[in-house]
Amino acid sequence: MQYHYNNNERLNLPGGNLEEGETMAQSLVREMHEELGIEVQIHELLFVGEVVSSAQKTTLHCVFAGTIVNGIPQLNPAETTAEALVWLPAEQLLTINLYPNIAQKLYLHLHKKQTPSTYVGQIEQEWF
Repeated sequence: MQYHYNNNERLNLPGGNLEEGETMAQSLVREMHEELGIEVQIHELLFVGEVVSSAQKTTLHCVFAGTIVNGIPQLNPAETTAEALVWLPAEQLLTINLYPNIAQKLYLHLHKKQTPSTYVGQIEQEWF
């Protein structure tokens, strides 16, 4: 999902926050439906890491594999502030500013060059 902050482009993986009583998988299914109008099946957990944006705020990121089982992804402006939905070849993961900053780990996983270590620790994130 494409955003612009301070005249800089940033691409975010889709996702969101848990609502009361939800599991992570249920939250992700709901968020994909709300933001992109698709039904997804959630598979294995790929990565877990933290982004520390200040002394008082740490965000935990959990990245799952999944499959679209119904629908064509389209942004729902009522549910997201993203400006566009962007599909990129895996090779471009090495050249973009992704949030969370796990593009290289995703690239290596997709090309089966590295088995993911699920816990990746603190994610060094570029901010604008």
